[in-house]
Amino acid sequence: MKRIYEIKRGQSALEFAILIGAVLFFVAGFIFAVQNNISDRNRERRQILIEEIASLIQDEINLASVSSDGYYREFTLPGKVLGLDYIATLDSRTVYVHTVNELYTTVLPIQSVVGDIEVGGVNMVSKVEDNICLNSEIVVCSSCGNGNLESFEVCDGELFDKEYTCGESGESELFNFGEVTCGNNCELDTALCSYCGNGKTEGLEVCDGDVGVLCEGGGAIPLFKDCLSTCDGWGTCNPFHNGPPLPACDNGIDDDGDGFVDWDGVNGVYELPYDPYSDDDKECEDADDDNEMEGRDPFIYVCNDGYNNDGDPYIDFIGGPQGEDPDPECAYPYDLTGESIEGTPYSYDCSNGIDDDGDGFIDWGEDPQCISYYDLSEHSGTFPEDFQCMDGVDNDGDNLIDWPADPECAYRYDDESSGIGYETGLGGGLVAHYLFDGTSLNEKLADESGENNESIVGSADCNQTGISGTACGFLGVGNYVNVPNNNEFNLPNNYGEGLSVTIWIKTSANVVNGLVDKSEGNERYGIWLSKADDKCGVSIKDAEGDELTYSGGGDVVDGTWHMCAFTAVRSNPANPDELYVKLYSDGQMVQDYLVTNIGDISPNGDFKMGVLLGGAGTANIIDEVRVYGKAVSNQDILDIYDSLTG
Repeated sequence: MKRIYEIKRGQSALEFAILIGAVLFFVAGFIFAVQNNISDRNRERRQILIEEIASLIQDEINLASVSSDGYYREFTLPGKVLGLDYIATLDSRTVYVHTVNELYTTVLPIQSVVGDIEVGGVNMVSKVEDNICLNSEIVVCSSCGNGNLESFEVCDGELFDKEYTCGESGESELFNFGEVTCGNNCELDTALCSYCGNGKTEGLEVCDGDVGVLCEGGGAIPLFKDCLSTCDGWGTCNPFHNGPPLPACDNGIDDDGDGFVDWDGVNGVYELPYDPYSDDDKECEDADDDNEMEGRDPFIYVCNDGYNNDGDPYIDFIGGPQGEDPDPECAYPYDLTGESIEGTPYSYDCSNGIDDDGDGFIDWGEDPQCISYYDLSEHSGTFPEDFQCMDGVDNDGDNLIDWPADPECAYRYDDESSGIGYETGLGGGLVAHYLFDGTSLNEKLADESGENNESIVGSADCNQTGISGTACGFLGVGNYVNVPNNNEFNLPNNYGEGLSVTIWIKTSANVVNGLVDKSEGNERYGIWLSKADDKCGVSIKDAEGDELTYSGGGDVVDGTWHMCAFTAVRSNPANPDELYVKLYSDGQMVQDYLVTNIGDISPNGDFKMGVLLGGAGTANIIDEVRVYGKAVSNQDILDIYDSLTG
């Protein structure tokens, strides 16, 4: 019994000890948590105080900067932050406040200041001769700009305290090109510094990263040049591209050996008759695609899928996988026509080269009754009698019938007495005519059409020698001649309505030269010179983002006068989004395009000459700008060109 009692007493003592230990453990944990919380609060408070000190210095300097000369004020800074020493320094345009152990720091921007901060005492801030002075004598504070280099100044005029490069300026470590100058505040100015190698021509750079640029005057063999790695000039001209390799879809090589080369900007659109050795590679997504074998899956095309889709002994454009002969019905590998006849677009009325309905028009692009290349019937669209310019009737009584006999017919689908073809001929529909001639600037900018669409100069030299009289020259972004917004300058939105713009241009600059532009948001149209091929170009885009952009003709970037022009007309009464566009270079039509998805284009922006897309820079001289509220004919364009050449 005694032993049992002793065991119980020992067990009780052990339980008591465990209980005491647990209590002590929780008490210790509580004390540690309280102390840790106090420590955290002290750290947060120190950081807040450091930020408040920096903000006080910033506020005092900002207040002085907006005050008038003679301003004077004192303010006091504490000596410690919750028992820790701290430092406050002014460096260029920042104030840097931190504890000595640098556990608590902050940096704020400030105005340029002459002088230093006094920690733990009174600071005097003043403004003398537009200089902000901090604990500085007046004579010291007012010396910037006197042409003498004082001890506190980095520079003054042409004098510097040492020789600086752009990379040493402190503005950006990436700067590696250009020139450091002295600013009006006797601090370094890096406005002429830039980063050579970022692909942007900036500051004093001649070029930056440009490769394979066509040299002028290359003759029959084109010559190319690259920008030097130093961005201060060009390499030698040679017949080979001497820069980084061009993407596979833009290098002029049939990289995948399928008979098709590169991307032509019009994916999925073929011109007939089809030339397999000059057309584009449909496996290219765009010009930057570096693999001609990737992109659209070749096996979606019945003439390139390795199968006998029509049951004859022949397979595909190049032959079958077991040596079967090529199928003569395949016009090209990426033939999209039905499997039942394995290719042969020539089985379709609208792509067979035959006038199947006897109306004088053959296939899609010419016969208005053809919906597409693969339309089975030339009778499925609109009929010739729907258009006055191909109905066999003298609708306007001028004894001239239809296109091309009647010069008032811009094309077959025109009306002789309404829409595009005004009875008054070329003069009719003239909305504006800018000659840029005269003695005063107002005379030079006047509209000679009689419609009073006067222009306003943005920034241009209108004393240049023109194709006739004087002309206006443009040298970059912000240079343009502006005509306030007027619906007469908008592209057509209704069937039969049209617009024409002609402009004379002289330039030798291989850049994207904007000639005319009317834009608002996505909606726009404009004439430009293509940097890629130095040709006249036109760009049209509706509010939904549907776009038409192309260039054509000869080289017009040669330092002599050339005329670019375009016409546009809503050409299909059954499809309000169909737009027929023609591009002209030196009086000749060089491209025409029938697009079926260009919706309303009514930008509220001004009509500008000398820019593109609202702001792209130019380097050219323009003259003799005409705008017609109709699509004038090919002969009209040629007459305008001939009137100034000969």
